[in-house]
Amino acid sequence: MALQGSRCYVDVFRVPDDQSTAPANAGIGIFILNFQAHPAQSIYIKTRMQNCYSVLMGEAAALTLGAKLIQALQISQCFFLSDSEQLVRFLHKDRKDNLPHWRMKPYTQAFDNVAELLQATLFKIPRSSNSTADTLAKQARVSTLVELDHTCTRLACGSLCSLQEPL
Repeated sequence: MALQGSRCYVDVFRVPDDQSTAPANAGIGIFILNFQAHPAQSIYIKTRMQNCYSVLMGEAAALTLGAKLIQALQISQCFFLSDSEQLVRFLHKDRKDNLPHWRMKPYTQAFDNVAELLQATLFKIPRSSNSTADTLAKQARVSTLVELDHTCTRLACGSLCSLQEPL
């Protein structure tokens, strides 16, 4: 299936990669392909999340951050792509009262709210198709980032980059 429109790939990297109840730092990676920009724009974002209680919670936070950036950049017809089958299945349910982890509720609700406004679609993709967001998440997890780190392929826009304000 070929997707016609912009895409937002998200991933998280958390050690340990389990459902323990202890909070841990996690790396979040977001890769946006904006086909509404001319020329097309690739945006690479990485950040750290403190007090991440599960991989699923981190994935939900990554989706929410990606959705809010897409909204701020005024990108329409965006597809959100995650390799987390459990999260994608959960977000596709009509009833969302049986959360896999209760601490992720603010993130799933925020994503639902923004996705509805954007009329966005969420797809589960294979891990092999999510390598860029995965690499960004791994880099963010081991870095000393205090805030979002980003790179935009539209070098010509410089300090006027449309990404500066939303971040």
